Amino acid sequence: MTQSLLLFPHNVLEFRDAAFFDLVGQFCGEDIVEYLQLLRVRSVRSLLDINDIFLPLQQDYVELAIVKKKLAFCRSDGSCTIKIGIRHDVDKLLNSLRNASINNGQMTTAVTDENDLIIPFEILQQYPFLKGLINFFITSSQNSHPTDKPFLHYFLENLLSNLTVAESRYRYNEQVLDFAVCLFILADRNAYEFLRINIPGTLPSLITIRAKLSTAGFRALEGEFRYDDMNKYMDEINSKFAFCSEDCTSTLRKIVYDVRSNSFIGFTPPLDENGMPHIKYFRTNSIEDLQSWFEEKEMSHLLNLHMIQPICINNQISPSFALAAYGTNGKYTALDIIRRWYTIFEESSSRGIRIVGYSTDTDPKYLLAMMLVSGFFGVLINNQKSKHSSLLKVAITTSWSWFYLPGEQLFLFMQDATHVCTKLRNRLLQSSAIMMMGENVISIDYLLQLIESQSKFKHNLVKSDICPRQKQNYRSCEKLCAALEYLKEISGSDATVVYINIIRCVIIAFIDTSTTTSDRIYHAWLAVFLCRLWRTWLDLIPKRQLDKHISEMNNISEIAKDKFKQKKTKRNFFITSPSFLCLEINAHNLTYLTLLVVKNQLPIETLNVFLFNSQTCERFFQLTRSITGTFSTCVNFSIQQFLNRQEKISFLNHIKAQTNSSLTTTTFKFSSHHKTQRNSKQSTIQPEKITKQQIEEQVGRAFSDAFNLLVPLGIKQVFTQSIDVTMKQVSEHIYNHLKKSSTKADFLIPTSIDEQNAQSDSDSEGSITEEDEQNDQNEMDIYDDEEDYDGIDEDNDDILTSQTTNNRLPTMKGVRNTINPDLKDSYFLVRIDGKQKYLHKSTAIWYLTDKKYTLSSDRLTRVMAK
Repeated sequence: MTQSLLLFPHNVLEFRDAAFFDLVGQFCGEDIVEYLQLLRVRSVRSLLDINDIFLPLQQDYVELAIVKKKLAFCRSDGSCTIKIGIRHDVDKLLNSLRNASINNGQMTTAVTDENDLIIPFEILQQYPFLKGLINFFITSSQNSHPTDKPFLHYFLENLLSNLTVAESRYRYNEQVLDFAVCLFILADRNAYEFLRINIPGTLPSLITIRAKLSTAGFRALEGEFRYDDMNKYMDEINSKFAFCSEDCTSTLRKIVYDVRSNSFIGFTPPLDENGMPHIKYFRTNSIEDLQSWFEEKEMSHLLNLHMIQPICINNQISPSFALAAYGTNGKYTALDIIRRWYTIFEESSSRGIRIVGYSTDTDPKYLLAMMLVSGFFGVLINNQKSKHSSLLKVAITTSWSWFYLPGEQLFLFMQDATHVCTKLRNRLLQSSAIMMMGENVISIDYLLQLIESQSKFKHNLVKSDICPRQKQNYRSCEKLCAALEYLKEISGSDATVVYINIIRCVIIAFIDTSTTTSDRIYHAWLAVFLCRLWRTWLDLIPKRQLDKHISEMNNISEIAKDKFKQKKTKRNFFITSPSFLCLEINAHNLTYLTLLVVKNQLPIETLNVFLFNSQTCERFFQLTRSITGTFSTCVNFSIQQFLNRQEKISFLNHIKAQTNSSLTTTTFKFSSHHKTQRNSKQSTIQPEKITKQQIEEQVGRAFSDAFNLLVPLGIKQVFTQSIDVTMKQVSEHIYNHLKKSSTKADFLIPTSIDEQNAQSDSDSEGSITEEDEQNDQNEMDIYDDEEDYDGIDEDNDDILTSQTTNNRLPTMKGVRNTINPDLKDSYFLVRIDGKQKYLHKSTAIWYLTDKKYTLSSDRLTRVMAK
C-alpha cells in the first residue's frame, strides 16, 4: 500500500529550533523531540542528512538510557527494537520531508482516499474548507470520462485562478460565461450585480455579458426571418422536420429609434408581394419624413410572431425557435398569409428543413387561408403546390365518404386545440348563445345547479370556472370535462353532457401527450361526428317543430322561450361555423398525417400532434412578459422591447438545446414550474404506426358511438323521417352544405377576400355592451407624454431629463453643435433659432410624440373585457 504523505507549509525546509521541534512534536510526539534534542538535531535539513536516525539507540549510551526505554523495546543482551508506531510516524515524516525537498519546498499530496488526507492542525484550523475542496477535485479527477466534468468543477477552477491575480486580470472560461449570461437573463440586473459584487472573481461584469450576447448572434431585426440561425439550431438538435406556428399579441404603441439598424421601430411595416414585412423600411435622415410618418402612418398595436417547433428523433422535445417577429395593424388578407407560408416553406426547404405544417389560433383569416391552400372547400387558382417536387401524396379510398381533404398536399394545417376548446367553452357559457341538441337545451344552468347541489370534493368546480368573461380560461375546460360523471346526475343535462364531451375529445386527441395514435384518431372523429349529426339534425328538423319543443320545455322561463323563437335561422342553435371548421380541419389533417407515416413519407415522430399548435407562440409571449426587472411593475412591451427580450430567450433556448445534445460536455439544470413538473411525470407515449384498416375501424367506431350518445336526446325520429342514419348519408349531407359556402381566390391577383367570405368567429351574437366599452377605455389610456422619455444613444450622452420643455430644446444633450462623424447616422441636421444643430433621432421621437398608449398590466382583465 502506498504511504500517504503529509502536508507542510511551503517553507518547511527552513524550519529550525522551535519551529522544527514543533513540527516534529505535532507528527511524531514529544518523545521524538526529546531524542532529537539529545542528538543536537535542530533543523529539517540536518534531519534529512542523517541516514538512520535510530542508529545511536543500538549502542549502550548512558545519556540515552531514559529516552531509549520510551522509544524502544530492550532485550537482556542489550539490543533493542524501535516501537512500530514510533518508527511509522518518523518514517512518514522523513518521507514527506524528502518529497517536499524534491519539489523545492512545495506541498505535495498523493492522497487517493478521504481517510488518507492529513492536514497540519494550524492550516486546518485557519482554512477548514481545504479538506472538502481537495476531495472534490480528487473525486472529479477519478471520473471515468475526464472530459465530462460537472459545471461546479469549471466554476471553482475559474474562481480559484482569479483569486490569485488582480481584478483587472480576471478571466472567465466559456462555461462560466454561459452560466453568467443565463443568470443575468433569469435573475435580472439587480440580483446579478449583488452576486458579482459580493463574490469577487465568480461572475464577469455587465459589459462582458452584453458583449457575449452581442457576439452570440441571436439579435433579430424587426421583420427579419432568421433562416440561417434556424438551420444552425436544427443542426444542433439533429432535426430536419418542424412545425411552424404563428400568433399575435397586443403590444404598446411606441416609436423607438434602433441604433443597430438605423431605423424607426413601431410603425407598421408594409408587406411585399410575398406577404413578408419590409425590413428597415422606416429609415430616413430627414426629420420632415419622420414628422410625416407620425402624421400619416399607423403605429403597430399587434406583434406577429413566427415560431419553429423542431420534430426530434427518439421522442425528444426540444425548445422552439423564434423565426421572426414584427409589428402589424392586422390589416392583411388571407392571400398575404398564403404567400408568406409559401415563402417560409421554400426558404426552409432550400436549407434542408421540411416544414410539415402550419398552426394558428382559429383566426378567421388564417382559417380561410388554410381552406384555400389545402383545397378543403376552397379553391386557389394558380396554386403552385401541384408542381412542387416536395408534394405529399396519399391515395384516398373512394369509400371514405367521410373524408373531404384532397390527396395531394404541400404542407398540413392544424388549428390550435387549446383555442378550439376555449371557444367551445365560451359558446356554452355566453347568455346570448342558445344551443339546442335534440329535445334538450345546452345551458350553463345545469353547471350552476351542479356547483350548488353537490360537494366541491366531487366536481372540483367553482363559479369562476363558468364565468363567461374569462375567455381564455383553458384550465376550466379541463375541470368541466373532469366533472362529467357528476353532471350526468343532474336531470335534463344530457345535451350539456354531450357538448362537454366534444371538448373532452379535442383535449384527448390533440393536447394530451399520453394518447396513443389510434385513440387520437377515434376521439378526433368522435367530436366531428357529434357535430355532423347535430348539424344534420338541425337542418332536417322544421323550424316550427323546433319552436314547439322550446315551448314544451319546463325548465326555461317564458322570456327565454321568446328569445329562442326570435332566432331567424337554425344555425344560431349550433356552434359557430369557424369552430366547426376547426374541428373538421384538425381531424382531417391528423388522419392525413397518419397516412403519410404509414407510407413512410414522414417520420413517426410527426405524429406527436400535441406539438402541432400555436401554444409555442403563447409560451414565448409568457416568457417575454416574465423577463421584467424585479422593481418594475410593467409586464407589457413595445416592438423594440420584445426584440431585445427575444435575443435573451433565444440564448437560453440555445443553452438548453446544447444541454440535450452531445456537442457539449457541460450541462446546466434549469428549474421548471410545478405544473410543468406535474405534466412531465405523465408518460409521453411513443407514437405508433397504424394501418389504413385500423383507421377505418376507429372512424367507424367513432360514428357509432356518436350516434348512440345523441339517440337519448330524441334525434332519431327526425333522421328516420328524412335520411338513413349512416356515416355516408350524414357525411354527404355535410359535404353538400359546406360545398355551398366554398371560396375561390386567385393566387396571382392581390385581392381582399376576407371581408367578403371570412365568417366571424365571435362567440357572442350581441353587440359590445357599455360596460365592455368602459373596460376597454380603462385599459387603453391615452395621455400627454410630458414626462416619459426613453431616448437611448450609443454614446450614452444625450439622455433627456423628464422635466425638459420645448423652450429648452436648444440646450438639451440630445441637441448638439458638433458630433462624432462616426455617429452621424444617429442625428438629424436641423436649424433651431437660425442655427445649425444636430438633433438625435431619439430626441426627435420624443419631440414629435404627443400621446402615450398603455396597456393594462392585468392581461386577464384585458381578455375578459374583449
